[in-house]
Order: sequence, then structure tokens, then C-alpha cells
Amino acid sequence: MTLRFALLLCVATPALAQTAAPAMPTQVIDPADAALPPLAAVSDALDNSPSVREAAARVDAARGHAGVLSAGPHEFTATGSYVRRRVTNETTYNEFDVTVLKPFRLPGKASLDRAVGGYEIKAARNMFADARHQAALTLSGQWFDWLAAHERVAIAQRAIDVQQRISAGIALQVRYKDASRLDADRATLELETARSELADASGAEAAAAAMLRASYPTLDLPTEIPTPQPIHATPAQLAGWRDDILGDSHEIRAAEATAQQYHALAERARLERHADPSVGGRAFSERGGLEVGVGVVGVVPFGGRFRKPAVDQAIGEAGAADQALARVRREILATADTDLVQARTGYALLESAQRAVTAARAAMAKLEDGRKLGGVDLSALLYAQRQLRDAEKIEAEARARAARAVAKLRIDAHRLWAPAEADD
Repeated sequence: MTLRFALLLCVATPALAQTAAPAMPTQVIDPADAALPPLAAVSDALDNSPSVREAAARVDAARGHAGVLSAGPHEFTATGSYVRRRVTNETTYNEFDVTVLKPFRLPGKASLDRAVGGYEIKAARNMFADARHQAALTLSGQWFDWLAAHERVAIAQRAIDVQQRISAGIALQVRYKDASRLDADRATLELETARSELADASGAEAAAAAMLRASYPTLDLPTEIPTPQPIHATPAQLAGWRDDILGDSHEIRAAEATAQQYHALAERARLERHADPSVGGRAFSERGGLEVGVGVVGVVPFGGRFRKPAVDQAIGEAGAADQALARVRREILATADTDLVQARTGYALLESAQRAVTAARAAMAKLEDGRKLGGVDLSALLYAQRQLRDAEKIEAEARARAARAVAKLRIDAHRLWAPAEADD
């Protein structure tokens, strides 16, 4: 009767998990309680990430290029010549001439050049913020991978402890002829299986820790490894974070600035169909100074066949930038909706998995009591132990999954590790 009741509990648990409405937590707790590394350590790790430092260098490059565009390549140029001329039946003369020219941008070109530089800086700054954001997502994923792997180690170790206790009891029963050698062999098999799972989990934990240390060498891993746990959040808070992703996306702002930059470049190319003139002065001395003069010099290039195709190219690139912006907006919308669904699903799966563990532990306790009284077969006890171990692994994976999903939602919403930064 006890065995039937325990098996009924194990079978009924999934059905209960499917029909029960997930009760969302209602109290918000500090992010420090979510098994995350210290904020100062995270900031240092992100700031020292090669991808973030690369993006910071590109901001400096954008500022330099903006300065180049603002100044323009229109610099003074000077040309001159010196001639020593000899005239027959006369004498030898020293002659020279000097011409100084300065190109000038036609009206509207300088302001467009400054606008292009400003848009480039804005795009680079937002791409820097997004690079830090992506580094934060990578750190979060690797951190929870490590915590989940450690959780598997703890579960495997607990299973070994239980199997050792069962094996010791079976060995005692064999000694007093209350159990067969076959029972002892089956108990040993379960023990060795648990040890194999421990070895596998330990390897996964070591690999996850190595990945973290290699990716973020400045981040010290704690000796007391925390248990992954999602923070408590209401459905309204989850939906609000989803809206924050759409309202404050560095990717969208970078794409917008890039599109504006290309439209300014297209207008600049249109104006470039009229070449910039050069104006300057000329001074000369001939016949040893007998003839001297100064004058004004003007140079007006005539546009060639390459200027019209250059305009077509710039217009095409502006159109491509518009489509890139539309694509980014759709991607961010998909990310926001997916983050929200995964966070909600994570909470629901965790609650179901926790109920399954509670049922499996209750069944295991009843079967152990029944085994002591001699009313439960060893195979039922070992099967219940396997069920409990599987339920604990599923619960640990669901907890890590929920914690990872909620952390990702908050990072994408700039509520964790990567807050929104002003770019104007």
C-alpha cells in the first residue's frame, strides 16, 4: 500500500504542475540577493573586456574623424618657381613667382560635414554602450552556467551519501541473511552510477569555472559558491522591464544615428556635384625686378563623370541604413518579447519542479520507512532514489534557468549591470 501511494505521488506531480496556476512572487528583493557577483567586480570585469575596450577606442576614433570632417581638407597650398634667365646681348636675370591658393567649401557643405561627424560619434558611443551590454549578457550566462554546474555536483554528492547509506544497510542485511547478494550488487550499481554522475558534474563545473576565468580574468570566483535563485518580481514588473528594452535600446539609437549619418552623406554627395573653388594670390618678379606684379588667382574644377554615380552610391547606402534600422527595431522587439516569455516560463517551470521534488522526497521517506519494516522491495527503494535525484536535477536546472532568464531581462532593460547612459 505504501509503495502504491508513493508511486501515485510521483505520477500525479506532473499533472498538478500543469493544472496549478503559477503564483508569481510579489516582493522585490535587492539584486545582491540573486546570487550575482558584487557590482564593483562586475563593472571592473566589463570595463576590462576586450570588446568593450575596442568599442571605447572606436569612440575616440569617431571623435578624431569628426574633427577631420569639421576642419576639412581645404588647406593653403603654395607653389613657386625660381628661374635664372640669360638674354643674348643683354645680361642674366633672376626671376621668380609665388602662388598661394586656399580652397573653400561651398555653402552648406561645412555644416553637413559637422553633422556627419556628430552622428558618427553618437553611433560610436551607443555601440560602446551596447558592447558593454553584450559583455554583461555573456558574463551573466557564464556565471549561471557555473552555478548550475556546481548545483549538479551538490546533487550528485547527496545521491552518493544516500546510496552509501543504502548499500551499508544492504550489506548488513546480507550479513544476517536478510538480503541476497543480488540486492547488494544492485545497490552497488546505483552507488557507482551516482559516482559517475559526480565525476561528470565536477568536470562540467571545472570547465565552466575555466571559461569564466578566461573570459573575465579580473573577476574573482567565490570559494563559497552561491545557489542560483531568481529574484522575486511581479508580472507587472516583468512587463515593465520588457517595455524598458524597447524604450531604451542602444542598438536602436546606434542604428538611428548611422541612418542619419548616411542621409547626411547623401546630401553631402549631392552638393559635391558642384566642385569647391580655390582662391588665392600670385606675385612675380621678372627681368631681375624690372617687371614685378601681384594678382588674384581663381581655380574652379569642372565636375567629371564620377560625381553623379557617387551621389547614386550615397543614396543607396542611405536606403540600406534605413532598412538596417528597421531590422534592428524588429530584432529588439523580438528580444523584448522573448525575454518576457522566458522569464514567465522560468518562474512557472521552477514552481512545478519544486513541487516535484517535494513529492519525490516524501515518497522516498515513506519507502525508506517501509524498507526498514520489511514491507518494501529494494528495487522500489532504488527506483524512488533515482526519481528523487532526477527531480532534484530538474529543479536545479529550472532554478538556474529562471535566474538566468530574469537576469537577462533586467540586463536588456538596463536595470542590471548595464544601466542606460546619456549619449547626447
